[in-house]
Amino acid sequence: MSHSISRSIGVLGVLALAAGFGQALASDCVVVVGTDSGGPNLTMDPAFLNTDDDAYHLFAVYNRLLTLDREMKVAPELAESWSVAPDGLTWTFKLRQGVKFHDGKDFGAKDVVYTFKRLIDPATKSPAASTLSFLKPDGIKAVDDHTVTFSTATPIANLPELITVKYSLIVPDGAKSEDLKVHGDGTGPFVQQTFTPSETKRVLVRNPNYWRAGLPKAKCLEMSVMTEEVPRTAALQSGAVDLILVTSAASVPQLKADKNVQLLVSPPGTYYNLVTWMDQKPFDDVRVRQAMRAVVDRQAMVDTVLLGFGEPGNDNPVPPSSPAAYTHEVQKRDVAKAKALLAEAGYPTASTSTSTPAKARRGW
Repeated sequence: MSHSISRSIGVLGVLALAAGFGQALASDCVVVVGTDSGGPNLTMDPAFLNTDDDAYHLFAVYNRLLTLDREMKVAPELAESWSVAPDGLTWTFKLRQGVKFHDGKDFGAKDVVYTFKRLIDPATKSPAASTLSFLKPDGIKAVDDHTVTFSTATPIANLPELITVKYSLIVPDGAKSEDLKVHGDGTGPFVQQTFTPSETKRVLVRNPNYWRAGLPKAKCLEMSVMTEEVPRTAALQSGAVDLILVTSAASVPQLKADKNVQLLVSPPGTYYNLVTWMDQKPFDDVRVRQAMRAVVDRQAMVDTVLLGFGEPGNDNPVPPSSPAAYTHEVQKRDVAKAKALLAEAGYPTASTSTSTPAKARRGW
């Protein structure tokens, strides 16, 4: 068992955008580079969206019923509106009309019903099943072509938020896993053109029938992965790449100094831990773990390790800035409290430096 001290969420969610889309290819595709490779398990099936690498193309090909905006609030996507019955047991979703899948078929209620029933079906073996365990097949119904209801055994106050799980991208009614793995068919802004699970390169072309007027702007996307930070940054600055999805804090000064590069800072999206083994001394004593929490200067760690691109955490994965946080106040450093706790735990001579560390390892 381990115990973690959450220090910050969203170390640095940044987009780096080179001036002049498509400058690298004669095809005028926007060249997009991610950081994490899905390897041979890469898939076009949303039910198995397990890696960032999968997400790069799946969220370009598909839409969800609802989405989350930059403030993590539920927003409409394929559902235009939603409401809940007075007893809290049934949620009704009104669907957007005039939407088509990439194969030309009309999107409707039956596709939503099929998507969610497929996700919770044990035969599918999707990781989504555990997250959506409050849903039962007989509780997901199409009232008409453009209305879907979700009924639950007990009130689920945040059901709209819960069904935005990453796997819930809407697939056509009757779509099979073996087909979806290699050929995506969504309602999203881009259509799959080139995709092979064993290769990192993917090409997506503009959906001419996309339901959002005026979008997408790009003619096509060429997606691939570069796991190493230095060559990835160099590729962007040389013009070989148009967009890199994530960069580290260490690369920010270099990129900010480049007039041809625009940095876009995203909201927090991950966190770093200090991990201790609770079944081994001295961390089997809760007072030692509490002392570790008290002695950490969280803001200093954010400023030092993340160069300020992040925020102090509060000993759990939910950042203090989130509306869902149990408290919005970050625990302050308290060396005296840490020493007292260590003394109570039988370590009266333990050293707790009052100086700010010059270095901190990733994972702290």
